[in-house]
Amino acid sequence: MATACKRLSTEGDSIGIETLDGNKFSCNHLFAAIPSFELANMLRTTHPSFSKDLEISSVVSVAVATLEYEGSPSDLQIQPAFGFLVPSKENLPFLGVIYDSCSSPEHDAENVQRTKLTVMLGGSWFEDQFGDPKKASKDDILKYATDNLSRYLNLSKEPVRSLVNIHECCLPLYEVGHSDKLKRMREYVQTAGLPLSLVGNSYDGVGVNYCVTSAKLQVKHFLEK
Repeated sequence: MATACKRLSTEGDSIGIETLDGNKFSCNHLFAAIPSFELANMLRTTHPSFSKDLEISSVVSVAVATLEYEGSPSDLQIQPAFGFLVPSKENLPFLGVIYDSCSSPEHDAENVQRTKLTVMLGGSWFEDQFGDPKKASKDDILKYATDNLSRYLNLSKEPVRSLVNIHECCLPLYEVGHSDKLKRMREYVQTAGLPLSLVGNSYDGVGVNYCVTSAKLQVKHFLEK
């Protein structure tokens, strides 16, 4: 596999899949976990009205910087907590911080006093601060992350290790009326008899917990048919 899907087509009780390298095959049921706007492109010619609902008007990019500092959280005067989020009214691309060493200390190295933090940046402000996600500088993102950790947590020292990843178009922003649109989409799937289940962060919530719960429910519905 490891090849992107180009087009989907309905073939009776099955779904036809065409990949970018020209291969074609079919399956009895498809769990579509890709972003809804990508699924819309694959179904546009065969199910235009359904594709229109699948289009998410705003999808934003997020950078994630994982940083490791010398010293325990208490050494760095970090209070035991999951982390914090920055309110959107601050109008900043600094979205929040997860205190990994507090929330998941079992992942820390043994016999070494270190503190790991995960910083989330970008969102609706990604391009204003960092430019095109395809060309954004990871060094600039890292500097912005450490500068803001100094501002919010008074961390003046530099991290001993760091890793920056950029996730392009990964976060859908639900609009007013999203629930009605989602209901309409799933009603269409049922009425049209499409052997398709919609899962992933485009539908029932953007967090991992929502995605897992939604996927379990969709599998349950599939098995009950």
